[in-house]
Amino acid sequence: MAVTKVEANKAQQIVREALESAGYVIDRNFASYGPMLRLTLEMHKQDELSPAAVGLQCAGSSYGLPDDALGRTVTLGGKAFEITGLVPSRRKYPVDIVEVGTGRRMKSTISSITEALKEAK
Repeated sequence: MAVTKVEANKAQQIVREALESAGYVIDRNFASYGPMLRLTLEMHKQDELSPAAVGLQCAGSSYGLPDDALGRTVTLGGKAFEITGLVPSRRKYPVDIVEVGTGRRMKSTISSITEALKEAK
């Protein structure tokens, strides 16, 4: 019998809660389901920087981002977002952001972030 979407979502929630209680932060998760459920997680310890945050610190200036961009809040589309990282291998949307208030993770372009940072000054 195949795994349903509801069952897959419940399993993801159980795994997420277990990892978070152990001090991990899940950066991204991917699930595929059908005859079996496959979860792929990217995570880091809560007291450590995520790989994307390290990417921002290391490569942010080469993309025209200021050294203090990590953790700064910008407004995009009337909503506040915190800059949480940079993944250079994602060419179109390399910047990781989190919506303030909801915690919803999104990706953004370099140009959107640099423009929002200029407006925030």
